[in-house]
Amino acid sequence: MGGAGPAGYDPRMSTSRTRACYRSESVFVGDYRCDGCDSAPGAEETSRGLDVVFPRSGVFLLHFGSRTHVADANTVLFFNRHEPYRVTHPAPGGDTCTVLSLHPACVADLVSEFDPAVAERPERPFSFATGPAETESFVAQRRLLSVLRPGGGMDALAIEEAVFELVGRVVAGGFLARGRRSERSRPDTRKAHRRLARNARAVLHARLRERVTLDGVARELHTSPYHFHRVFRREVGMPVHRYLTRLRLRAAVDELAESSVDLTALALSLGFSSHSHFTGAFRREFGVSPSAFRRMVRSERAQMSKKLEVSQVVAS
Repeated sequence: MGGAGPAGYDPRMSTSRTRACYRSESVFVGDYRCDGCDSAPGAEETSRGLDVVFPRSGVFLLHFGSRTHVADANTVLFFNRHEPYRVTHPAPGGDTCTVLSLHPACVADLVSEFDPAVAERPERPFSFATGPAETESFVAQRRLLSVLRPGGGMDALAIEEAVFELVGRVVAGGFLARGRRSERSRPDTRKAHRRLARNARAVLHARLRERVTLDGVARELHTSPYHFHRVFRREVGMPVHRYLTRLRLRAAVDELAESSVDLTALALSLGFSSHSHFTGAFRREFGVSPSAFRRMVRSERAQMSKKLEVSQVVAS
């Protein structure tokens, strides 16, 4: 179970059964399909990545040594690196799963909120094998697979943040199901978080017209992508991609009002992947398309000009 995960640790698993849907330095998303129907434990497999797996259909038993877990669509599975396991299919039909893999540094940052001792076991950050698949999380992983199809219209920054949000949510759910809550931050930590968010906003302003990734900004801020994502959302009140998109759309408003720049050229210059991507984001933010906004501004300007001419005539 699993796939070739984020660059940097290359968890080469059964790629013949896992279709890679998205891959970056920190994140891998895969669509896993198995036609297994064996009623006895199969051959031993090994997880080479830090995988969070959502079974979507079917049921199977996961054997970790003497421990056995039932895996179905109500369950989220957590695999540590190099962890051996066997699988049994008690019912015919096989199974399908969504596989989310994160870079070890991201997982360590994520788990440390609940378990500071994770630093002592970097190869085994997950202290449990299963957690609840709450409805919101199950729907989110299915929607993620859908938007990762060609033409899904989701940029890399938004995809990575969606994966971080989803994995963070189910890891938290796993700890909460065991009575563990996140550690409270100390005053000096909160001060460092505010400084990180402030520096991040400056970097995003400087990179407004460039292709931005969590990995790239995190490197510039000397932190991990997940830590950057988590702190920014907490301190600023919105994800990085939404903040950056709003900056770009507000810059577009100025250019639409003051120039006759081609809309496709404007979209690409502001970091949008296409004219349609830009138009969709603009409409969601302002309620009108960019071309309609430009016409509205020009109409209002013409009306104001006429009023000014009339007032000058009357005054004379």
